[in-house]
Amino acid sequence: MPNILLVGNGAREHAIAEAILRSKQNPHLFSYMKSNNPGICSLSATNVAEVPMRIVLAIFFKCSSPASTPDPSRVDR
Repeated sequence: MPNILLVGNGAREHAIAEAILRSKQNPHLFSYMKSNNPGICSLSATNVAEVPMRIVLAIFFKCSSPASTPDPSRVDR
């Protein structure tokens, strides 16, 4: 059972979370969101938004596969 950390709180991340959970590998989904998304929270085993960043990073490095999408406002064009 792989552990996956999903970073983000938008509709795109919600779709990614749903796709991850359809996996036959039965992944354990952690989520980190700047603001709470109830849809992602309902899909995640653990929401680490209230946890300090150093703890989130520790979880991240123990995860099998990170899943995140780029912030469009920070992408160089």
